[in-house]
Amino acid sequence: MNELIPQRVELFHPLVVHFPIALLLTGSLARLLLLFFEKREFGKNLRWIFLWSWTLGSLGSIAAYLSGEEAEDVVNKMICDPTITHDHSDFALYTLCLAWAVLIIAAVRLFLSGRLKEKIEKSVLRAPNGFRNLVRGVLVGEIIAVAATVGLLVWTGHLGGKLVYEQGAGYLRTPNENCSNAEAGLPPAEDNESKSSLGN
Repeated sequence: MNELIPQRVELFHPLVVHFPIALLLTGSLARLLLLFFEKREFGKNLRWIFLWSWTLGSLGSIAAYLSGEEAEDVVNKMICDPTITHDHSDFALYTLCLAWAVLIIAAVRLFLSGRLKEKIEKSVLRAPNGFRNLVRGVLVGEIIAVAATVGLLVWTGHLGGKLVYEQGAGYLRTPNENCSNAEAGLPPAEDNESKSSLGN
């Protein structure tokens, strides 16, 4: 059982980070489909998929960010270029904040859409154009925020990949002594492993 639980704090981050990534990407896909199929029968299902996936992904991103902050202190002692870790952390925070902004915008849009529906149902006249434009403006803002979140998510993941595959974050157990390989984009852990095997 102990083998299933990481004994190194920096290994908790990769365990939790992929869940919010998958959920946010699923939510963004559902939001994209809603643009074309919102008035279809399964449009309601797409709305629920978007809301639940995005909510759970936003909650999971908090755990991912906090676990990454815990791992940062350990990883920076092992790798050659800690600036990548700082950039990865910064963009993760931007992604987290924007994901929650999407939820707030979506909640406002749902409220305004409900009010717009009430105005249409209670009056034979069309709802005021200003109110309609407000709802449309919030909708456009939501879509832009979703797209921006996905863009930040992809870039944050790219930086995370550089940390692992170029800097050796997560699998270096001792500080890397040969940083020329890391600068060339080669896995730095190979040198450490070969040295340890020679030492045995």
